[in-house]
Amino acid sequence: MSRRQGWRFALAAVALVVVANVAMVTWLLPEGDPQPLSLGTTELRWTGDEAAISAPVHNDGDRAVELVSASAPGVPGATVRRPVDGTYTTAADAWTPVAGRTVPAGGDEWLDIAVPARCPHAPTVKGLEVRMRIDGRDVTQALTLPKLAPVRCR
Repeated sequence: MSRRQGWRFALAAVALVVVANVAMVTWLLPEGDPQPLSLGTTELRWTGDEAAISAPVHNDGDRAVELVSASAPGVPGATVRRPVDGTYTTAADAWTPVAGRTVPAGGDEWLDIAVPARCPHAPTVKGLEVRMRIDGRDVTQALTLPKLAPVRCR
């Protein structure tokens, strides 16, 4: 093999290695954090001394999503929970934790953001942060609530 052929061979080998590495990295690494969730129309309900903002969380993705936790950032005393069987009562056992619920692709899950709404100061809820597991990966997604009237004391 001549010196010129050796350089061509080395150059072709390097190019092949670079192309193979780029292809492997592109195939193995995810395209970024999936953001499969969206919020539907919210409702405001009162249960005792709490205002509950209910919202259907829709899985727009093509894979099932396991809910790990949910919170309302910046809202002291807020809890996020799921209503049991769509029942809305003042009983403490009418809700269940968010963790462990799997939302299938195209499915919905109602979540309630319960906020202590004692007069004269009722907090404003601007968003929901959901931790989820997709294909064994933990992902966090921030969802902005549509503009709501402020929670008013009843």
